[in-house]
Amino acid sequence: MRINHNISALNTYRMLTLNNTAVAKSLEKLSSGLRINRAADDAAGLAISEKMRAQIRGLEQAQRNAQDAISLIQTAEGALNETHSILQRMRELAIQSANATNTDDDRKALQDEIKQLISEIDRIGETTEFNTMKLLNGTLSGNQVGGVGSKLGDATAAYILVDDFNPGSSVTSGISQNVQVIVDGVTFNLTGVTGEDQFQWFQSLQTKLYAAIDAYNAANPNAPVVKPTFEIKDVQSQTSMDFVITSGTKGSKFQIEIRLLDDPSNTSAPAATDLVAELINNNNWTAGSDGQLSATAADAVTKLNDTDKLKMVVNGYTIEVMLNTVGEGTYNAGDDMTQLASDLETDINAALANYKDLTGVDFGTVTVSVKDGALVVESSNPDTVTIQFGVYDVSNALGLAGTGTAVTGGLNFHIGANKGQTLNLQLNDMRAAALNVADVDISTADGAQNAIAKLDSALKKVSEERAKLGAIQNRLEHTINNLGTAAENLTAAESRIRDVDMAKEMMEFTKMNILAQAATAMLAQANQTPQGVLQLLR
Repeated sequence: MRINHNISALNTYRMLTLNNTAVAKSLEKLSSGLRINRAADDAAGLAISEKMRAQIRGLEQAQRNAQDAISLIQTAEGALNETHSILQRMRELAIQSANATNTDDDRKALQDEIKQLISEIDRIGETTEFNTMKLLNGTLSGNQVGGVGSKLGDATAAYILVDDFNPGSSVTSGISQNVQVIVDGVTFNLTGVTGEDQFQWFQSLQTKLYAAIDAYNAANPNAPVVKPTFEIKDVQSQTSMDFVITSGTKGSKFQIEIRLLDDPSNTSAPAATDLVAELINNNNWTAGSDGQLSATAADAVTKLNDTDKLKMVVNGYTIEVMLNTVGEGTYNAGDDMTQLASDLETDINAALANYKDLTGVDFGTVTVSVKDGALVVESSNPDTVTIQFGVYDVSNALGLAGTGTAVTGGLNFHIGANKGQTLNLQLNDMRAAALNVADVDISTADGAQNAIAKLDSALKKVSEERAKLGAIQNRLEHTINNLGTAAENLTAAESRIRDVDMAKEMMEFTKMNILAQAATAMLAQANQTPQGVLQLLR
């Protein structure tokens, strides 16, 4: 029996300390209502919870932002309601003035009211404000920049090329042939095309085709067909040169198609034989189409190297596209732009993936294709991603000037919890000059007639502006509902991580409290145990 170290008491004391600590933690959780009061309670859970809290508070603020945006829109739309009423009154006065029963003095009186109404339109446009911002004087109209669709240089027209053309070689031994030619989608059936050699045969084809086009255009003056050109280029020798048939329509969407038609006197020519397909193996024919690189564009792109950069603004982020693939490519005049489109698509998507890794923002993917002779860049997320080309000289070399689908200026309402989640609104100039009614004069009958047309146009502009504002207001109301739902669901998720389950914790507290009391009682018993040594001293 030992008395210097009471092991039972030490063990009981340790358990008592643990129980008291557990009781203290339970009391803290029960009193705060939180399962996580400090990082030590659940380190990973705290990090997740705080990230969710940032999103929740962002969503709630975005709701308030959207509500403020609706208030601004209602202010502007309310002012335009009065502008509408004024324009209706002005139109009414113009129709009254146009009536022959009025004298010059009557029209002068009507014009006096018109002047006052014009002044009031200007006053509304100048003084309508929200939070000191003027809404209808044109300062919030925005500007068009950049674009999603962009054209690379000038696409060449459709063409057919006879490479290494030999004008002296026989083609059909003088046999008359029927030929079908389709130019810009219009079909011409030609008979009696003949020649002793290639050059004469094409001369005959040109003469008959031109005559057929002249007849067609005479019958269809509103939709004429432009004659294709027949010409010899790149002469190497008397027997080697290029013969090119080119559509007269720049950027034509249609191939020039030439087929031999069924001719009973020509047993060697089957019905509707594609002349290009029949002769391509022997005469090196190639058919071109809209969407080839012009000489200027091909030269500019070829000068690029893999260290050149294309600057883009995507979803508010300025990014640089390293033209690795494009810079290593070779492009010639007359080349189809499909290869360049593929190379550019590879480089842009590589840049977007890289910036996603850096920022955590998913920019989606980009497709680059050739449509109607244009190099078109499109995002997989058109509702949230704006592609805006500019700044670097390489943009000009690529011809990516844009079609003006992106907008700068105006008002950007931040209606999301994260960067770049905005809605842009432009408010057009609604003053008299912008509506083209500043000089309305109904002091004469003719002036009144002209005024009616002007006022109809002004009413249309105001109606379009109000309709736009109404549509955006309706959209924002849906936005508010969506933000509220998202915040509610995210709050529920955060609550499951951060908040304590009171019933479960009360059960835990009761258990630990009983254990603490039991440990206290046992410690008292353990302290009494060493007194047994006194029995040995008797």
